[in-house]
Amino acid sequence: MEERVQIGCRVVVPFGKKKFYTAIVTHVHYAAPEGYETKDIAEVLDSSPILLPKQYEFWQWLAEYYLCTLGDVYKAAIPSGMKLESETLVEYNPDFEAAAPLPEKEQKILDLLSRDTEQCVTQLEKASGLKNVLTVIKSLLDKEAIFVKEELKRNYKPRTEARVKLANEEADEAYLQRLFNELSRLPGN
Repeated sequence: MEERVQIGCRVVVPFGKKKFYTAIVTHVHYAAPEGYETKDIAEVLDSSPILLPKQYEFWQWLAEYYLCTLGDVYKAAIPSGMKLESETLVEYNPDFEAAAPLPEKEQKILDLLSRDTEQCVTQLEKASGLKNVLTVIKSLLDKEAIFVKEELKRNYKPRTEARVKLANEEADEAYLQRLFNELSRLPGN
């Protein structure tokens, strides 16, 4: 991956044991840092930089002027669809058999997972109506009733628009209606 890593490109980096986040490369070097262990880049997302050197200088100025971190500037400046984060997915263990009746909250989560065997934590929280669903998930995980895994969320979907330019600007209403009727019959509409 070394030849693909460029200053200004987005990369996916591990954070902790299971989480992944998007970061922007600001410096490329071969000197290992002292005092802490680095982790490898998991994926290079861009083939060319999305952050130019002048923009990065501006970000540094903003961080200094507003007494915030570069990470705060990054969060505000980059569109949310370009910031990937990992999402915790909870998966039902089909081999699980409870030795005793489960508490109501745990049973509620298992019931939701039995209908849709893989859901993200936020989906489970909404569907169950439970305030602190993470403690319930941890308890079910300890009982091996569920599995958890991390998956990168890619929210960005390019938006496309169909546009028509008429050669005859003085076209009458009937002509325009026929044209739109023909266009609506095309595949994909």
